[in-house]
Amino acid sequence: MEYKDITKIYDITEWDGQEYTTTLGTRMKMVYKRPDGRNYFFKESYKNYPWEFWSEVIASKVGKAIGARVVDYNVAFISNANEGYKAGCICEFVQDNANEELIHGLELLLIVKPEFDKEKGKDHSFQLIEQALMKFSVLKPYIENIIEAIVFDSLIGNRDRHQENWAVIIDIRTFRRFYRFPRLIAKPLIVLTNTLRLFINYVTKGKALDVLGFRFSPLYDNGSSLGREILEESLDDLINSPDHETKLRRYALGKKYQSHIRWNSEHIGHFDLIMRIREKHPILTKRYLLKFVNNFDPQIIEEIVNNIDKGFKPPDKKYCLSNKRKQLIIELLKLRHAELKRVLEFDNANQKDIY
Repeated sequence: MEYKDITKIYDITEWDGQEYTTTLGTRMKMVYKRPDGRNYFFKESYKNYPWEFWSEVIASKVGKAIGARVVDYNVAFISNANEGYKAGCICEFVQDNANEELIHGLELLLIVKPEFDKEKGKDHSFQLIEQALMKFSVLKPYIENIIEAIVFDSLIGNRDRHQENWAVIIDIRTFRRFYRFPRLIAKPLIVLTNTLRLFINYVTKGKALDVLGFRFSPLYDNGSSLGREILEESLDDLINSPDHETKLRRYALGKKYQSHIRWNSEHIGHFDLIMRIREKHPILTKRYLLKFVNNFDPQIIEEIVNNIDKGFKPPDKKYCLSNKRKQLIIELLKLRHAELKRVLEFDNANQKDIY
């Protein structure tokens, strides 16, 4: 794969756009329709971090390079007399609006816990997610996707995998097709089809076909990562100061870097969370540890980050990705990859061969 022209840059000035009012969060999201009718989300950065959208784009490209199931984000800009110039990240809809429905994690969690804390997600735990997925036989296999998300988040340092940042997609046509039958026939068909999916999932080690009309959404909103909140004037302290290695490690692996997904009620770091989950799901956890550790090529990662903004020349420099920030991102990824490798080696040294 060629990484020197990895990012697509879209001029969406002439596209039809409207505010996406049903999403939560602090960032403005807009829906833009291309002339060919395809729908895209355009998201601006948090106002204090105008470069933040690069974290989303880089996380997307790094995810694809290591084999994670992620949404493909690229760069877009608008330039006109009314709005001036603004840039952000853009991605195509993960669902087909005409035939599919996106069910956010929040909607599933509310079924098993109606009093769920929707505002801050303090109840957003691995156990509650597992309980919600286990309630529906067709969703049970998706605990694997949650584990994949957690391992991926640990690599990029994503602290915002909240209850609306994962989802299940339902093919409405397939759903309706099953329920054309009487209930006594429809239920056995669903059980049989789901059993087939579980078998395929086991045989293919996580590459299951979506045979029932349900699928887990590729991972989106990965941008609260990769040091996005570090100001330009603070970069030197983390990458060039005499004790920068200590400071960088403290930043990347310190107490503030915790997963949004809790272990029961405990708010813990990404790697501690992986260690806890591994005790209950050793095969799935090891699968993604192995995959992401082994697929991580430092040379490719550097090529992605260093070429991510090729061809993008905004008139407003606040949207630029500085070389110092690129260096920081590369160092953070390498450091967190080394920590993932340490967790994997601990796994190998302390557990029997689970394959």
